[in-house]
Amino acid sequence: MREAEFRAWLEAQNYEDATIVMQINRVRRIEQSYGDLDALIENGGLEKLQQEFAYSKADERAEKPNPAKFPVNGNVYNNMATYRKTIDYYRQFASGDDIPIAGGQNITADAIEAAMNEFDAIGLEGFKSQYGFGTPQKYWVKRPSSEKDYPAKAIVGVAYGHIAGGVPKKASDFYGGQGEQAANGILRKLGYEIVEDSASGGSERPFVLYDAEGHEYQPTRTFNQRTGVSAFRLQKPGTSNRTDDAEEVEATIDVARGMLIDGRLARVKRTDGSGQANYVGYGKTKLIRYRLSADLAGQLGVPEYGGVEGEVITDPIVSDPNEGPFWFVGAAFGRKQDQFDRFIRDGIWEIDAPQQWDQEKVLRMQPGQRIAIKSTYVRWYNLPFDNRERAVSCMAIKAIGTIAENVGDGARIRVDWEEGFEQREWYHYTYQPTIWEVYPNKEMARRLIAFAFEGADQDYDWFLANLSNWKDIAAAPAPEADDAPDPRKRNPVNLILYGPPGTGKTYRTMAEAVRLALGLDEADPILTDVERRADLRAEYDRLVALGQIGFATFHQNYGYEDFVEGLRPKAMKSGVGFELIPTPGVLRKMASIAADSDEEHVLIIDEINRANISKVFGELITLIEPDKRKGMANALAVTLPYSGESFSVPANLHIIGTMNTADRSIALLDTALRRRFKFREMAPDAGLLGEASTRTGKDLVRALTAVNQRIEYLIDREHRIGHAFFIDCETAGDVDAAMRDKVI
Repeated sequence: MREAEFRAWLEAQNYEDATIVMQINRVRRIEQSYGDLDALIENGGLEKLQQEFAYSKADERAEKPNPAKFPVNGNVYNNMATYRKTIDYYRQFASGDDIPIAGGQNITADAIEAAMNEFDAIGLEGFKSQYGFGTPQKYWVKRPSSEKDYPAKAIVGVAYGHIAGGVPKKASDFYGGQGEQAANGILRKLGYEIVEDSASGGSERPFVLYDAEGHEYQPTRTFNQRTGVSAFRLQKPGTSNRTDDAEEVEATIDVARGMLIDGRLARVKRTDGSGQANYVGYGKTKLIRYRLSADLAGQLGVPEYGGVEGEVITDPIVSDPNEGPFWFVGAAFGRKQDQFDRFIRDGIWEIDAPQQWDQEKVLRMQPGQRIAIKSTYVRWYNLPFDNRERAVSCMAIKAIGTIAENVGDGARIRVDWEEGFEQREWYHYTYQPTIWEVYPNKEMARRLIAFAFEGADQDYDWFLANLSNWKDIAAAPAPEADDAPDPRKRNPVNLILYGPPGTGKTYRTMAEAVRLALGLDEADPILTDVERRADLRAEYDRLVALGQIGFATFHQNYGYEDFVEGLRPKAMKSGVGFELIPTPGVLRKMASIAADSDEEHVLIIDEINRANISKVFGELITLIEPDKRKGMANALAVTLPYSGESFSVPANLHIIGTMNTADRSIALLDTALRRRFKFREMAPDAGLLGEASTRTGKDLVRALTAVNQRIEYLIDREHRIGHAFFIDCETAGDVDAAMRDKVI
């Protein structure tokens, strides 16, 4: 790739920095797997590559796998569309063309004004139904004549239809870089102001709040479909979260006053872009600290920094609370390929395949700021304090340094790493994702910064006394010493989650697996906070990579040989013929790993009701009972038929099954299985569709409730429709598509 020239070409097309970085990173990702794009252009291979990335809606409905050689995160259809668009851009760049626009003419201010007039005439719902745009969430353009905000991308798209020979762009035309940032660039070039509710801006935000783990939140504007106004929302006392019950305020000072002084709930969202916007109050249960600009603090008569009782900023270990951010970053690509030695040798740090919020964080890294390489994991034993056999979150500080240069690509920085640094281990206050941006505005954060960069020791007693889930240990007498964990103290779980499709079984299975593997309380925020879903997924992926969580999918042809052990052919050394070798299946592999470890392990069995249970488990159906596990009071072992080895199931191996009741009723399950598993129903919950109803303009709560009542009356409760089919719908068209393509 001719990176410098490609960057200049993108800049000439009015794209902003974040979009340019994203396009360049996509080309890099493609070239890692397919080679130099310029070489592919020369030998005619670019067309073939674009065909390889083809992925249709029919492919999506058939759940076909990702056609690319590299993995992608999220929806495959959308990802392949963006990579095909990137190839288009690079082809146009290489041929010396500009990106074509409607009618070969540029967007004018008159076209923008005409689109705004059309918006005033038909409203947001008209734009959504006619042009396919969703409810705007992030960028707005302010009309100078009225100070009214309009959805930026939609206005630019429709403006193409108001120039000579042009046609409007629909939402689908904005895939792959030609979207929000391109629209914003056009509007700014014409002199319009962009109003942004985004994750950018770091310490310059006038009003931010923090939860107990240091995640940053800010009030977010919401677009009112009826009035066409974008505003902050405060919940009126004694009312619900419905739009009609909210008080809309325009100024940040009004929402700050409502939250900090009047104690009201406001719609806020994580500034890293994860999670959904929700009504949350300051000092209630979630948000415990705030930061205000000096101007707002002066007008409100409150301190610039503050927290609830027990969290007030006093006696900071780092002298200046305005310092920061301090960066704690991972050093693995794909969670498996360790880059630590290369980073130290080359004096750099970089992130592989960054998401947009990762790029924004990297672009905020400035010369002179301190940075540390971290590695996060969980330990149970051999800790410097008595953890009473509870899981402890650990973070190794492997290297520290100072940022020397930000190269501006949203993925890489240059770092002066300190020589001779010896790895140290920190406990409790940790963060698993790759980039952790830490400010010294919280006592735990200040202690971490002092530990990592100033050589201070960690006060374990302080953390045990101040963490809610460890206070009981701090106050309780120490137990008698024990050389090894007693299996009889374990509580192996056999659980089946069952329900109709679309009821959240996949998410709940992931949460249960993480809870059991880490020994977490059921009320732990990573399991209960919907805004931490990305953190939960990252923790799940980490545990899978470590081998603590295993996975199997049952089907009609699945058998004992796949699950426990079977005979597999192996070529003879002479090269002639083969021999049959006993080969362990999924259960035996997981049992062996768990037996050699003190940590908890989880085996997930998806679609457990689709296989012949007696055929798959065989004689081991008895061994999975909690009291028959290895080391338990009534422990049993069997001799396996192929290997002749003695086998038992360890007590630290939990089994979670999932079951789609639309395929097979729970009443038809093998009796032996029903006796040995607990069953937990995952029922449709129409109440979760409140926000989707607001976004789409359809009363999904009422509709799903009525439909399921009718299905239960006419057929049975096992064929009801799950809420997950509609929970992410943005428009009325999305609802129609979900009914047509997923439900019917």
